[in-house]
Amino acid sequence: MLHYKQLSLEERSKIFMGLMLKKSISSIAREIRRSPSSIIREIRRNSKKGVYHPEKAQTWSRTRKQNQGLKLLKNIDLQKYIVDKLKIGWSPGTIAGRLRYNKARSTVCAETIYQFIYSKKSRDQGLYNLLVRKHQIRQPKYGRKMHGNTIPNRVSITRRPEYINKRTEVGHMETDLIFCNGDRSENILTSVDRKSRFVVLAKNTCKDSILIADAFTRAMKREKIPVKSSTFDNGVEFARHSLMQLALGIKTFFCDPYSPWQKGQIENTNGRLRRYIPKKANLRTFSEKHIQHIQDLMNDHPRKCLGYRTPREVLNQEMAKTNGGYCCV
Repeated sequence: MLHYKQLSLEERSKIFMGLMLKKSISSIAREIRRSPSSIIREIRRNSKKGVYHPEKAQTWSRTRKQNQGLKLLKNIDLQKYIVDKLKIGWSPGTIAGRLRYNKARSTVCAETIYQFIYSKKSRDQGLYNLLVRKHQIRQPKYGRKMHGNTIPNRVSITRRPEYINKRTEVGHMETDLIFCNGDRSENILTSVDRKSRFVVLAKNTCKDSILIADAFTRAMKREKIPVKSSTFDNGVEFARHSLMQLALGIKTFFCDPYSPWQKGQIENTNGRLRRYIPKKANLRTFSEKHIQHIQDLMNDHPRKCLGYRTPREVLNQEMAKTNGGYCCV
């Protein structure tokens, strides 16, 4: 079942411009890749006296979410259930889903649980420490800005073929860098196959775009990944993606500005990786052998989304299909 995602300010601005230009609801929906019913609901809920304004709509939507969290604060039994499950490692999404599955008298969505966790009362109690990433202040949904078009021959993710989106074959990666301890030089390149969830890691001493392109190329050849494409964010460290194209014969795609969630697989992978490489760590103390060990741990970990097979097993099985029954990862 598909889950509804709240509209962003950027999407609301496009709705506003569409209305100003007297575009049809269907046309606006196609432009922002939402259903017409979502657009109609948005306009009805966030218009005042027939006038729709994106910034006011964003504020009203945020206020409604905060009020949901306040309602939860009044339900002591539901509070206790949520805290008990957080303590045994359940995520807000899992808790909300289980409440729906059990057809509980009181159900809430994951967003409401996050609002509860980050309410003043719950934050003072340190409930955020029960989350995997333990952010004391809730992180914004959208990441860093891209100042100008600094990436030559950039191809938008909107032009990424549908078969890549549907995970029908291995070799289509999502790639990022992670940093630690305030150091913006030392980093680890992280790349994950969208179908098998196989993870590739490579340590770098800086984020020079030529070095990063070389690290990606060497890592893919080292692991013998049949890489066909990779999706990146708009960081200048990926500006030399053409070198990857030449070395590996791959296609490269880039997320829209402000939209790292469009490469959600690598964002999720980086979150899981923080269990082994926390933000407070000093990357200078991590040897290449240690990084390889962490990569092996992640690739030999059974995943629910893979039917409890490991990423290595899935990648090998998929490679065997197109390699005469032989695989070597």
